[in-house]
Amino acid sequence: MSRRGSDPLKPGEVSVNNLWESFRIFHSRPRGLKERVLRFQKSVHEDFWALRGVNFHLEPGESLAVIGSNGSGKSTLLKCLTRILAPDRGHVAVGGKVATLLELGAGFHGDLSGRDNIFLNGSILGMRKKELEKAYDAIVDYAGVGEFIDNPVRNYSSGMYVRLGFAVAVNVDPDVLLIDEILAVGDASFQEKCYEKMYEFKRAGKTLVLVTHDVNAAASLCDRAILLESGSLVAEGTTREVGAAYLQRLLTDQTGATSHQPPDKPAKRWGLGGARVLSVEILDDGGHSVDAVALGDQIVLRQRVEFMKEVEDPVFAYILRADNGTELATSTSLRRHIKTGRYKPGDVVEVRFAQTMNLLPGRYVFTVMVANRDGSRWLDWWDDCLPFHVLGIAGDKGFVHLESSMELEAVEPASLSEPRHPGD
Repeated sequence: MSRRGSDPLKPGEVSVNNLWESFRIFHSRPRGLKERVLRFQKSVHEDFWALRGVNFHLEPGESLAVIGSNGSGKSTLLKCLTRILAPDRGHVAVGGKVATLLELGAGFHGDLSGRDNIFLNGSILGMRKKELEKAYDAIVDYAGVGEFIDNPVRNYSSGMYVRLGFAVAVNVDPDVLLIDEILAVGDASFQEKCYEKMYEFKRAGKTLVLVTHDVNAAASLCDRAILLESGSLVAEGTTREVGAAYLQRLLTDQTGATSHQPPDKPAKRWGLGGARVLSVEILDDGGHSVDAVALGDQIVLRQRVEFMKEVEDPVFAYILRADNGTELATSTSLRRHIKTGRYKPGDVVEVRFAQTMNLLPGRYVFTVMVANRDGSRWLDWWDDCLPFHVLGIAGDKGFVHLESSMELEAVEPASLSEPRHPGD
């Protein structure tokens, strides 16, 4: 959906209307004036359209994941949103202050120190010097580069580069944050800090556009997603729907196989064939099929699978997701080192996974799949096929109920006079 009309955009609003962007690819070109004038040699080129008629609209506070394979136009789209590139056709508008993380060191000067680059990069992003001076300590502390802050950034590692860039961007207090997939260069603890900052950013009602290949990160951080393919927008919807369409295309590209889909669940099921899940259901401890359970209930996830060709030791598996798409658990026969047997065409097997549902009240969903013996080729993948509810009174935050206990004991003040350390 795109926004039409000439009214000014609200801070945090994003409008992309019929966006086309091209690059010129040269196959041959004159090497100098002599070849151009004396030999009448002309450049031979073609126009490569990186974006083809892309449309979408974000209201303030919405978050969008841009998903697609390499070369699909994702980074070009972000560069149009930041006005690094001007559209060849169409219209792009972003309301309010924008902060961007498009590539390592964007806006940094390698010969300047980290300190100088904070002020340089911050000014490019629209911050005044007084604002930067006030935020300086927080930026350095967040980036964790304090001891290197006066060294030239050309001596920084890629991780230090991106940490400093991210720290400046999020401290600009933007209305819109645009992020290309660059956070993988940071270590695990910094990635966790980045995701927490983005969650905080969302809670504050700011707008987020995230380019990523990680469909789980997209589902966790973003409300909606679009899928780009060869510059065209080919899917738009929830992150789970678009993520499923992306994975389906990857499978088809890698194997050359045509996916099979039931008529009632387009883009949610694919596979190479040879086996097919006939049914999936949750059974309570009495063996009855249910769509709601209570916290702590013992259940069985039962799937019946039919084989259309001979398969030895197929892998049976499931994924459990929260309603927002966050993966909570997986279980496979391969990881459990279970020999599942040999099946010939026409055989049907019943697979049962027994579980204790230590989940907090909420809505959840199962995905089930069957693969070949080493799990490298999916025979049938049925995405989000079995939604269910866990009933109870909402209390704790999160998804999982941990069996915990608490004890209290009065402590004499005298016993606290000497410091104690872990391991004493």
